[in-house]
Amino acid sequence: MPGYPEPPALGLIFSDEEAAREIFTSWRADFGEVDEERALRIVAVRGIDAKNPSHYRLVIAPNLGTIKAKKTFMAMQRILTMTPSTTVNLDRFTEAYEAHYRFLLVPAFLREDKMDFLFELAIGTYEFAVRDAWEIGKNDPDGTAIREGDDIIVPPGTVDPPFHHLLAWREGKKKDG
Repeated sequence: MPGYPEPPALGLIFSDEEAAREIFTSWRADFGEVDEERALRIVAVRGIDAKNPSHYRLVIAPNLGTIKAKKTFMAMQRILTMTPSTTVNLDRFTEAYEAHYRFLLVPAFLREDKMDFLFELAIGTYEFAVRDAWEIGKNDPDGTAIREGDDIIVPPGTVDPPFHHLLAWREGKKKDG
């Protein structure tokens, strides 16, 4: 693809190299070097802070569309709040992803003030999306990215944004439980 000859890499930064190696070794055992089953899904939820419009939440979770559960199941997620001063990196990653519709998920850690990527443990994967927080409603699996106290950016003229229903439902659950 012009401008992006290779799929992009998304580095998950760890403070401990050994932990990064253990987690990605385990994930590679579960998902393979390439996640052909599309079992992993990563979502960037933007618009979570009106005062800092470039902030977003990254959700790393199972792709619920690939789970063949016949009964109730639990799914673990990792949610990270990213606080960049601009959207340049997210925009660039998204553009490169859209050129290939795949990317590498790579463990990384800081070593002597330099980012070290462990590409030998990378996982090739496919499922990535960017969503606006205001569009996430009550029964949306990405609702876990919306937190109490978020100052969600809502486009002018939007009436009854879905995230209001999510927050009202959570508030009702607090009162019930």
